[in-house]
Amino acid sequence: MVEPKVTKVFPVNSGEPLAPEHGAISTWIDDALQHLGEHSYYKDLDLKELPSGAALLAGDPEQSRRYLMAAVAQVIHWDRLAAEVRASGETEMQRINAHMLPGWGDVWGRRRKAEAVISALMRRNLPLTSGDLIAITDWCSAGQNLSSYFGPLGAITKALQRFAETNALDPELHAAATRFGIALRSSHDKNANRLGTAIEQLCPNTSQSVGTEPSSPALASPQPAPAGASLVMIQLKDHFDMITGKDERETFVLEPDIFPIQTQSPLLIEHDLLSTVLGEVVGKPGYHQPELEKLKSGPLLLTLPPAEMGRAILAAAERHVNALISSSVDYTQHAVWQSRYTVTSLCTLLANCNFEFDRDGAFDLLLYLSAIPVHQRDVIVKLGSSVLRTIRLEAAKSPLSEGERYVLSLYRAARISGPPLGVPSEEVILLTSLIQDGAMFVLTPGEAWSDAVNSQISNLPAERQKRWIELLRHALSATAARPSAKWIKSADALIQALGGKEVREAFAAWLPLVANGQTIRKIGSYAGDTRGGSDTMHVENANCLRGLLWCIPLLPQRDELVRTVTNVALSAYRKVPGVGPRAVKVGNAAVYALSELASKDAVGQLAMLKVRVKFGTAQKEIEKAFDAAAASLSLPRDQIEELGVPSYGLEEVGHLSETLGNYRAELQVTGSDARLSWFDATGKALKAVPAKVKSECKDELKELQQSLKDIQGMLPAQRDRIDGLFLSQKSWLFTEWFERYHNHPLVGTITQRLLWCVDGAPALFQSGVPTDERGVTIEHGKTAEVTLWHPVGRTVEEVISWRQRLETLAITQPFKQAHREVYLLTDAERNTRTYSNRYAAHVIRQHQFNALCAARGWKNRLRLMVDDSYLPPTKELPQWGLRAEYWVEGIGEGHGTDTNDSGVYLRLATDQVRFYRVGAADNYVHASGGQYQSHAQGPGAENINEPVPLEQVPALVFSEIMRDVDLFVGVSSVGNDPNWQDGGPEGRYREYWQSYAFGELSGTASTRKQVLERLIPRLKIAARCSFNDRFLVVRGDLRTYKIHLGSGNILMEPNDQYLCIVPDAKSRSSEDALYLPFEGDATLSIIISKALLLAADSKIKDQTIVQQIKIK
Repeated sequence: MVEPKVTKVFPVNSGEPLAPEHGAISTWIDDALQHLGEHSYYKDLDLKELPSGAALLAGDPEQSRRYLMAAVAQVIHWDRLAAEVRASGETEMQRINAHMLPGWGDVWGRRRKAEAVISALMRRNLPLTSGDLIAITDWCSAGQNLSSYFGPLGAITKALQRFAETNALDPELHAAATRFGIALRSSHDKNANRLGTAIEQLCPNTSQSVGTEPSSPALASPQPAPAGASLVMIQLKDHFDMITGKDERETFVLEPDIFPIQTQSPLLIEHDLLSTVLGEVVGKPGYHQPELEKLKSGPLLLTLPPAEMGRAILAAAERHVNALISSSVDYTQHAVWQSRYTVTSLCTLLANCNFEFDRDGAFDLLLYLSAIPVHQRDVIVKLGSSVLRTIRLEAAKSPLSEGERYVLSLYRAARISGPPLGVPSEEVILLTSLIQDGAMFVLTPGEAWSDAVNSQISNLPAERQKRWIELLRHALSATAARPSAKWIKSADALIQALGGKEVREAFAAWLPLVANGQTIRKIGSYAGDTRGGSDTMHVENANCLRGLLWCIPLLPQRDELVRTVTNVALSAYRKVPGVGPRAVKVGNAAVYALSELASKDAVGQLAMLKVRVKFGTAQKEIEKAFDAAAASLSLPRDQIEELGVPSYGLEEVGHLSETLGNYRAELQVTGSDARLSWFDATGKALKAVPAKVKSECKDELKELQQSLKDIQGMLPAQRDRIDGLFLSQKSWLFTEWFERYHNHPLVGTITQRLLWCVDGAPALFQSGVPTDERGVTIEHGKTAEVTLWHPVGRTVEEVISWRQRLETLAITQPFKQAHREVYLLTDAERNTRTYSNRYAAHVIRQHQFNALCAARGWKNRLRLMVDDSYLPPTKELPQWGLRAEYWVEGIGEGHGTDTNDSGVYLRLATDQVRFYRVGAADNYVHASGGQYQSHAQGPGAENINEPVPLEQVPALVFSEIMRDVDLFVGVSSVGNDPNWQDGGPEGRYREYWQSYAFGELSGTASTRKQVLERLIPRLKIAARCSFNDRFLVVRGDLRTYKIHLGSGNILMEPNDQYLCIVPDAKSRSSEDALYLPFEGDATLSIIISKALLLAADSKIKDQTIVQQIKIK
């Protein structure tokens, strides 16, 4: 390795006008590095902490400007030396980890301290000149990996904005600012896009802006249609639905990147040459940035004639698209993934050569440029400008086809990186003139809601456009977690200028489209990227949407938007695979809006969100919203969720009847679902909505259908809320409970099917009257206390009598209550004393487990195969002063086999259940497993960090926590999956699968057995059924079957041969009409369904089942 010559002194030329300033800055740098020490050069140090730094802050504005420009010059110098040190690395790994190279500390420490001067002084309003700003922005534009770590990007942007307020940008500064904007757009920094938009607004193209009339009548927006050569860019054209009448054409695969190609492709020769190049590069250092001229095949590729070079670029583009679209990368196949990374750079390298394209080739390449990620801007600019020249010439010769216009529209959307606010770039103006659709862009296109905003505002008069753009510009500034009073005041003034009614109507049209997601499908940003193509929201569109949601409480008749805001929240919090919640900031803004509305309907929607949205951050926001709403309505916090449940127009408990013309609509709540039925004037039931109702009662019909949808969403939310009351120790005065629970039109459909205690006496309410298990009325006063009944502490006789009473009345409970499992301490748990191993040593599916944790109120993080530590899944029990923990760890070592593409473990191994007091130190474990450890330094005061002995845990708490854990294992265990008979990857879990699939019954399974023992005798197959320890035994015509009462898996006698029957979730069989004592046990229904099927095994037509039965 040749070590670069590194000097620790910044060279100052004689006659340098900023020589004194350079001296002062160098002194600060020397003092700072000496203060930090040799090995802490990278740490930040405030200038005020040292006299030499404080002196730099003490200058007047002009002196500060001089210090600033001297610091910029020094940073540029140290950046150049840092690049030289990095280049001295002999391998790519050394160059990536440049901090390990000799001389790096000397250079980078000085660079960081010089940049600290820039960051400190750029926060001031200095008298910067055009030349100063050019120097500063050019420094940024030339930088690699532009980010807030590189320099104060936000402060530099603000300085440009301040300058533009009082000065016109001269051509040189305009060009420099444009370069800076492009560099920001190419950055991965989280704030770079927003700053890029701000810069673009400073550098508008004045030839066309808000209010400019189109030069000719606009054509309709182009739709997907064929364009380019039919056998080129097939994967991308299929992605954008541009292929009609797809034929099955013969293909073969090219090595080494596994590229599928048509046998009739016009680019076969070029692909053959690329395969040779890739074959040379694979396995060598620098494979991702090959030096083509040093390869044997490289010169042949680089010296192709222009037309052939154009085809080679298209071939490289096809290979690149294949790398981006392929769902995953197997990193054990080195040749495949290395060659796919190589093709990523080929188009950039070939773009420097002489090339030309015919008409089809130009549109095929433009389609490629429309799809690749924005950070590859260099290749877009180089190839895009050339291709557009070709297309302009071709468009002059003959009109563009629909497909060609569609490709141009995709490219135009790709070139709009941030909200233009009605001021298009020259390139967008050119593209719009070619497409001839007269489109105007205010927000970033490509999302259903932003497309609607663009379309609606483009059709307004110029003056209205300007007012709307001012409101949207203000909404784009919504970058904080909450709006300030100043922000709200400005928003209110902008709304008043437009008119509140107009704004509300526009919001009512735009916001429902948020759930529709993207209108232009994306692909990954790099080989193996499974996130880049996800249906996420553009970061600046999300900022704007957040601002618009903040405006809703300022609107007239704002309650009309309550449901819409809730749907926005649900859409924003929806989890996107590989990414997480779609747009957390938007969801939080929707929750904020509901809290500010503080109406009964808004509180009801918050209650629904609390149960339906399980994302941790969202739960915190919803809790804050409840607190705010309770304060606004002057209600106790613990009552706000009860009082805020809407009735959705129900006239009595679970029922609404409404006459529309000559027809009657009945909305009926049945169990945990609701349906809307129609009847004619004679009372005859109709199969569908009458045509006359659709045409003459549109608004009433819409309201009814919306109520049905709302009820179907709220029912499970309220059911789960009430199911969660067992651990809350909540009680009510009888009159309050009767109004909020029993008589509530919606909640009453749940609570009237549950058991309660009135002054301690167990009761079932019939016709509004509490009765005991014999049906005898229970006398009570108005001040009687009502609590939710739980079987813990009840006698067996009492529990059985209540089960029989519910069965006699054919009442199906909304969740297990009378049949609720009770988990008592075992002798083994008394011996272990502080932990339970009852549900240890299971293999569970992580994603399913994580969803169950969220549903049951447990905090959990998905575990990744990374060098990190994780807290155990926990449930906080503040009313009891406890927290429960279930210890789990990731299992497996193979990326892609034991994880998904994002590195998330697919499966977990389970361990102990423990209880700790509130305030105890956290426990943690490494992602890949090992022993759990505590953050505690010792037992703590009063032994708070020690686990609570299980015998000291209240029986109700222990039972409910163990019930949750039983649910986690019972639902998410791989032993439940009939497809896992082979033991999963490499058969590793075969023994576990066998032991779980047919092993001892858990508490849930034991309850299931008790229910089946009462249900089966009522079925027509009763004579064919019997029970043993763990199985329901069914005698068919052909064989006898044993259905495990825990997993639902099946063995066939006489040799216990496994029978695989995969349940069909969409099918509905005859057990649907059978009375079940409670809802929510899917395995119970599956077992009954299998029993009915196998009792008549001679009539089974599914050959996958028949063939298994025949094998003996």
